[in-house]
Amino acid sequence: MEIVSCPKCGRPRAQGHRCPSCGDPPATPRDATTTPGDTMHVAGGEWAPWSGEDERSHEWRDTDRSTVSQQPVTTKPPRKMGWWARRSFGQIAFMVLVALAAIAAVVVLLATAGGTVADTMEQDSAVVGKGRDLAAKSLLRNAMTALDSAFMESMDFTAVTRTDLEAIEPAIAWMGPSDAGVCKYPPDSAQAGDNAVGWTGIGATGYEIGTWSDSGVCFGVKVDRTGDGYTYYRDGVITAW
Repeated sequence: MEIVSCPKCGRPRAQGHRCPSCGDPPATPRDATTTPGDTMHVAGGEWAPWSGEDERSHEWRDTDRSTVSQQPVTTKPPRKMGWWARRSFGQIAFMVLVALAAIAAVVVLLATAGGTVADTMEQDSAVVGKGRDLAAKSLLRNAMTALDSAFMESMDFTAVTRTDLEAIEPAIAWMGPSDAGVCKYPPDSAQAGDNAVGWTGIGATGYEIGTWSDSGVCFGVKVDRTGDGYTYYRDGVITAW
């Protein structure tokens, strides 16, 4: 605190404070622009009515406080930004690329899965068809064994009857004797799924036999003991099976 001389009585006093000897008030603040009687909105004091005996009507009183304007301060609330607005262009572009990559991956997986399922179904169908064809061929071999056994009794395939064959192999449904060519085109009733075969004797030493696989393929055999031996057919065409 700086000590100065009172301009009225000349005695020492603290700068900015009333003189303790003569009561002279401190000098008016430089930033006071109002006239006496008006409240000064400056830091440190205010004008007040003079209570002394001289001609002054007001004096400056220190209040050791700052008068702060009570006028409410209004501010606009922050504007709420949307989710996209809070993202930079780079972030948005990156998210779009990620989404496109995910969609592309899903499309590829679906296409691959579709192809795999189709291939698997085709393979399964081929396996099933092959199994049915093997069953038809096995049925014909059993029927050929029964015909050979019947031939040993009569030595003539044309003399073999259905009764003879049913007695030898009752598990087979014998459809015949049929017409010649049964090895190429068996009767519709000769279905391997029903253990049925078509047959006919084509001479004393030969016969034909055939059946339809559940796969839709027909198989047949033409036997000539003294000539060509065994000739195998598939769908009417000579094919080794």
